[in-house]
Formats: sequence, C-alpha cells, structure tokens
Amino acid sequence: MSISLGKVLILFPFLLFFFGIHPLAIGSDCRWDSAKVSQWEKAGDRALIQSYLNEQVNCLGKVEDGSVVEFLQELSSMATKSGQPLLKGYVLEQLGLYYRLRKDYPAALHCFLEEISHWAKLDDHFEQANALVDIAELYGQAGNFSKAYTYLLQAYSFYRQVGLKGPLATTASRLGFYHKENAQYDSAFFYLEEAKLLQQDIRDLEGLVYTLNHLGRIYKDKGQVQEADEHYQTALNHAMTLKNRRPEAWTLINLGFLALDQSAFGEAQPYFEKARRLAETESMLEISRLSFEGLYRLAAQEKDFERAFQFYRQYQELSAQYRDNQLTSALTETEWRYQQKLLQQELEIDRLARSKDQLWKWLGGVASVLLLTLLVVSWLSFRNKLQETEREKQDLDLAIEAYAKQNSQLQERILNAQQDKSSLEWSTIEQLIQEQYPSFKSKLLEKHPNLSEHDLRFCMLLMSSFSTKEIAGYFNISPASANKTRYRLRRKLGLTREENLLRYLVDQV
Repeated sequence: MSISLGKVLILFPFLLFFFGIHPLAIGSDCRWDSAKVSQWEKAGDRALIQSYLNEQVNCLGKVEDGSVVEFLQELSSMATKSGQPLLKGYVLEQLGLYYRLRKDYPAALHCFLEEISHWAKLDDHFEQANALVDIAELYGQAGNFSKAYTYLLQAYSFYRQVGLKGPLATTASRLGFYHKENAQYDSAFFYLEEAKLLQQDIRDLEGLVYTLNHLGRIYKDKGQVQEADEHYQTALNHAMTLKNRRPEAWTLINLGFLALDQSAFGEAQPYFEKARRLAETESMLEISRLSFEGLYRLAAQEKDFERAFQFYRQYQELSAQYRDNQLTSALTETEWRYQQKLLQQELEIDRLARSKDQLWKWLGGVASVLLLTLLVVSWLSFRNKLQETEREKQDLDLAIEAYAKQNSQLQERILNAQQDKSSLEWSTIEQLIQEQYPSFKSKLLEKHPNLSEHDLRFCMLLMSSFSTKEIAGYFNISPASANKTRYRLRRKLGLTREENLLRYLVDQV
C-alpha cells in the first residue's frame, strides 16, 4: 500500500504531537519539549520544571520579548487541559514576575492572586508562601507597607508550617524590620532574634549581617550603646567575608554614627571614610550620602569649617538626588493606585462579560441590552474619572517641582547662615523660614491653637523639606524620638492615616 506525499505532509503535525514533540515557543532557538515536561510532572520534579521554564522564557525574551506573554498564556491553557498542576502554578508565577518587571503592577497582582488560589487547591503551603512573598514585594515597591506586611505575615505562617529554615529566616527578618521602623521593639526583637538563630544555623551570612544591623539599631535607639556596638562589630566581621560589599558598607555607616553620637570622633572617621570609598566603587547613592553627612558633622565638631562646608555641599547634592528618587517613588505609588483602580474596573467588566450568557438565559434579550448599556455608562464614567485623575497628577507634579525648588533655596540660605548647629539660634532659622513663608505660622496657630512652640518649630522645619533625621539633629534628640514627635503631631492636627502630613502643612501656606 502506497502513501502519497500529500498525505504524509497532512499527517506530519499529528505524528509530531503523538510522539511528544510539541514546540510551543516560536523562534529558531526556543523549543518546548512537552514530553520531557510531562515526565517531570509525573515524577514531581519541581526544580527541573522551574529551571526549564525559566530557560525557555529567557530564550524567548531574547528572540522576541512581546511573544512571552502569548507563549505563557498558551502554556497555561495546555497545562490545564493536560492535567499538569505543577506546570500551571509555575507558569502563573512567571507571568506575574514578567508583569512586575515591566511595572504592570495590576496585571502582576492578578497573576499572583490566581497562583495563590491554584496552590491552595493543591494544599501546597510552600508555593502559597512563595506567591504571598511575591505580592508583599509588589506592595513594597508601591510604598503600601501595611499591605506588604499583611501578606508577609501570611507567608511567615506557611513557612513555619512547612519548616524550611531559609525562607522562614528571611521572612522573619523582614517582619522584624517592619516592626523596628514603627518603633515596636518587642515584636521586632521576637522576629529578628528568630531570624538570627536560623541564619546562624544555615550559615546565611549576608542575611545575618542585615539582621545584626537591625538589632544594633534597636539597641542604639533604646540607649544601650554597648549592646549596639557588639552587634555591629559582629556584623562587620561577617560582612568582610562576603563578595557583596553593600552589607559591609551599611555596617560601617551604623558604626560611624554610633561612634559620632558618643563623641568618639577618632573612631567614627575611619568608618565613614571606608564606607565612602566602598560607595564610590559600588555606586551606592544612599551610602555615599550618609558617609558625607557623617564627615560633615565630624568636621563641624572639630571646628574645621572649610572641610565641613565642602562635605556639606556634597551631602546636599547627594540628598537632592535622593529626594528625586523618593519623588519618583511617590509618583510611582500614585500611578500604582491609579492602575489598581483601572484593574478593578477591568475585572468588573470582565466579570460582567462572562456572566452575560447566564443573564441572557434568565432575563432574555432585554437584560442583555440593559447590561450593554450599563457597561457603556460605566466606561464613560470611568474615562471621565481617568482624565480627571491625570489632570490632578499633572498639577501635583508641577506643585511638587516648584515647592522643591523653593525649599532648596531656603536650605541654601540656612546653610550660609550656619557654621555650627550648636551656635545657631532658633530665631535666625525662624526668621529665614518666615521670610519664605510669612503667613504659615500664624495660619497654623490660628487653626490649631493647641500646638506648642516645639510643635510649631517641628512643623516649620518639616515644611521646609528637612528630613526627620535632620530635624532630630536640630532638636538634639534621636531619630526615634523625632518619629514619635511626628506621630503625636499628626494626632494634634487631626490627620487620618490616608492624609499626608507634609501635604497638609504645604496647604497652610
């Protein structure tokens, strides 16, 4: 029996699929071997599936980045139909990471939430925890730390159930950091001490260095200088063995400021100098900025005003870059909130579209017409709100830019009048601020007569774009005390959690 060439060509794709040769990914160098992945799925070999999937996504991204999403969506559909739950979960993870890398946060959040639901059906606590950490990082990038903490706490609970020390240590350290930043020292100690013991057990030296630094900062804020120094020195010994120099640089900065606060100027200077050199080598903006702040304060204490002025100028330039980065982060957070609203609207439209067939059966043709009308009205309303949000964002951009320039000039005038903080009278600072914002103090006091003179001074410095650490220096208090003052001030002004303190003060000008 003879078979014609035409029949062979028609049957060729089916023969490939039958024998397991099914290249989903397009591109000359990227091929997806379904048969091999099916074998790994049956054997439960998660590491091989993840590694192979990462390899294929990276390969396809180099060839044609735009086709990655299409490839992953097709692969997700195939995994669902062929009953490959491990592959399905890892594809959802890859989609979320792909969207997050391109700052499409709503799409990334949607994928991660679907991934959590998928692993929950399989009762896989470890992969659920990994997806929760991804969402926590997503919210952390957007500046929503309360949401990030909530998801991180859930991940911590799952990691504890699974009993894996590495992920549990990392998550505990991050939870401890959140509590430390909010001056909740008892909770911070609980998580950080647990992280320290786990990191020592598994020899995670880089994680251990950061954990020891967090503990040292807590001891410093509580006035326990010897304990703080012991933790910093231990952290430095571990950090010097690492290839990554960033942990060492942060530890040197912490040791420098600890020595500076104790007037041990001879000990502080080598720490700041070495941190500065590391920052220049590794391009670490924040480390460089803090090292120049320490050197400036040291020179001022030694009455070397020429060097102090040079260091302060460099500190100011780096601070301006740092504020620009913070402003970019703030705008990113605004964009993230806007995109969240957009995602919710899209999800709602998608939900209505998927229920259209059921409504047609239940309510008939009239219900479908009403639904389409509702969608059109909702879209028009949403589009109007979107345009209004964009206009508000543009106005906010212009206001922030003008306000930053004004305060830069004001800080320059204060610097010119200041050679030594300890000898500069508050009246001089107040006079300079009053010249820039003549009605600010009177308006604020008229609206809030319960504010003390200390509160008014704090508001004037904050409104002039001084950081909490710089304000603490003017009042000769610790940054932690300045943060508590800031919290009490918000309560006196009657601000809610959603209202921004600086924005409220600027509105009084």
